[in-house]
Amino acid sequence: MPRLASLPFALLFAALAVTSARAETPEIRLTEPPPPGFHPSPNPAAEARPRPTAVRMHPHPSPLAPGDIMRLAPRLGIKPGEIKLYVQTIKYQIESYNQTVGFEVDTPTLTDSILYGATGYVQVDFSVQPGKQYLLDCSLGQDGNYKVATTFLTPNGGSTGWLDGQLSSFNQHLLIPFNTTPGNAQGGRVVIDFTEIEFYGCQVDTVSP
Repeated sequence: MPRLASLPFALLFAALAVTSARAETPEIRLTEPPPPGFHPSPNPAAEARPRPTAVRMHPHPSPLAPGDIMRLAPRLGIKPGEIKLYVQTIKYQIESYNQTVGFEVDTPTLTDSILYGATGYVQVDFSVQPGKQYLLDCSLGQDGNYKVATTFLTPNGGSTGWLDGQLSSFNQHLLIPFNTTPGNAQGGRVVIDFTEIEFYGCQVDTVSP
């Protein structure tokens, strides 16, 4: 008997809980028909598409001090001197691919990106001034070794020839040196090959002796 007597109260409590939940999350009904090609979804959780587990990103690396960079000058092949930020626009191109799928993106901004599950490259383009030496500083989530290629772009659509190298990052910074810019160059280009990379974008520095 006590159990039967408590049943109406349980039902009343459940009804109140449902009413409360509805009050907290009121149903929204469309007052006009959907756009062409759309229809009401029979699945109330249609927006919850199956997705791969999100990858946890590492903390952003701290900026390198000019003194840290200059201590690496002999290894980088740059002249000892003043390191300054070269303020201008950078353009990124990303291409990633495997045997079944691939993608390509062109963007003027690229930050907080994890590229994994396929091989690919990040291409970085920036404008240059003749007679200056540039250093590309790319921030990473983890240190590693990367195949890198650099060139200068000429006004007629050509280049001054590619230089290939194998570079190791330092404190989550991949420092990519250039030789002094020749007089006929109007742009610099870097290609970073990867199989997996956590990439936070790059900045261009000038090196003044």
